[in-house]
Amino acid sequence: MCKRSKFQRIPAKPNRSQMANCIYCGAETCLYQSETPLCVKCAEAMGAKPPPPKRAPLHKDHVRRILLLEVAETTARAEAASAEFKVIISSIPTGIPHPDGTQRIHQASHNLSNARKDMMLAHSRLDNLLISGVIPEDLKSTGDGE
Repeated sequence: MCKRSKFQRIPAKPNRSQMANCIYCGAETCLYQSETPLCVKCAEAMGAKPPPPKRAPLHKDHVRRILLLEVAETTARAEAASAEFKVIISSIPTGIPHPDGTQRIHQASHNLSNARKDMMLAHSRLDNLLISGVIPEDLKSTGDGE
């Protein structure tokens, strides 16, 4: 019989036997944490933290599409920030801004700078994939199911 612990004991389902193997050490267990088999020893060693979420491995074409979309979104954002900056600058015909005009110029400049940095990062990530085949860490798979 299973030891008592703070984990949930899930009754057997038609597609799952009563005892399962711990995802870390492979020991038989009837305890599950978040629908994941986990033995008491491993659970205590982990401090009862849930296992990291699993994601399906991504095909390079799918990663390329994600990165192309990221480039398009950041480019559109940079173009919008540039247009906003030009409107603010052109609304000051005398060259002497209103009291709040200086703050508006600084904010628009800051937004434009951040949008351009994001766009450059998106281009760099896409270049790394296309040239070197390097998939960005945040898009790499961590398992075999989602």
